[in-house]
Amino acid sequence: LKRARELAAQYNALLADGIDVRSHLNDEKAKEAGIPTFRAFAESQLKVILPGLKKHAQYQMQLNLIHSDYCKPIHDKRIDRIDERTIADILQPIWIDKKATADKLLVHLREIFRRARVNYKNDLTYNPCDKDLLVPLLPRRPTLAKNEGHHRSIPWQRIPELMQRLQADDTTASLCLQFLAIHGLRSANALGARWSYIDLDASPMRMTTPGTEMKGGNDFSTPLTSRSLAILEKMDERRSACDSKFIFPGQYGRRLGSTNLLNLSNRLTKDTDLQTSIHGLRSTMRTWIGEMGYDFAVGESQLDHTVGTAATRAYTYSAEYLGRRLEMVQAWEDFIYSKVNSQTTGRDS
Repeated sequence: LKRARELAAQYNALLADGIDVRSHLNDEKAKEAGIPTFRAFAESQLKVILPGLKKHAQYQMQLNLIHSDYCKPIHDKRIDRIDERTIADILQPIWIDKKATADKLLVHLREIFRRARVNYKNDLTYNPCDKDLLVPLLPRRPTLAKNEGHHRSIPWQRIPELMQRLQADDTTASLCLQFLAIHGLRSANALGARWSYIDLDASPMRMTTPGTEMKGGNDFSTPLTSRSLAILEKMDERRSACDSKFIFPGQYGRRLGSTNLLNLSNRLTKDTDLQTSIHGLRSTMRTWIGEMGYDFAVGESQLDHTVGTAATRAYTYSAEYLGRRLEMVQAWEDFIYSKVNSQTTGRDS
């Protein structure tokens, strides 16, 4: 009875101070169990999974998402106190307008809470990031039209108009996107391009990306064209301001994010029929290659698609074959910059 009276006095004191007794008891229990905040748990788990990530950039990307303003409302919340409504509140502002970012964030959050359930199964009875819980709480996304695939692209006849808009924007993201469009690169390979990959002494001059960075796992070389060399020269002039190993660095010399390219493309093509996904630029280039009658294997090898036997693939990296690809890529470059070139010629005359 004495203990009961002591507890009653303690709870009445808490109520007098406006403190919820049940929440207080849960907090005390959590302290004893050592249940961490979201940020503390997420950071600890990222260090655990770091050895399994293919690249350190993946770790940095996930860490950036955790530290971002999107997750700020739950940074200092105990991880067992976060429910599906809290997650929905985080995702709602970007669910429609920044679909890629929202989806990426949700994947990371779902994995963090999956791990939290394993570590604290008595305190976390469900994953608040489960799709079935979030669907009723988030706005419905507009569906794509039937002719809009996952990788939306524009007709090759229209790409000079897009390049004209890109040329007028002198940002690092614009130069990176132009470099990507010239060579038909995947966005990860353009964003991750390093100065050490450039070989100006080879013939033809080239950029060789190691197989560890390529989708197919093989080293990939692309011959450098006149305008891509000019882009490299311009980025080299900017290196003094940001000494980075990346050709197209982002903030603090880190790797530029794919979102930068997508946001730039969306901004420049807003309210036009020139909208395209970043990957769609590769599709546009491939269509042009076919329409112009270039050799199928030459076109496929430039896009790093697997063609023929191992011996055939080895030949595609020879100087002779790179010369054929340079001729094709240079013609592609001349075409996509045709409006820019004609505009420059008109000013000069």
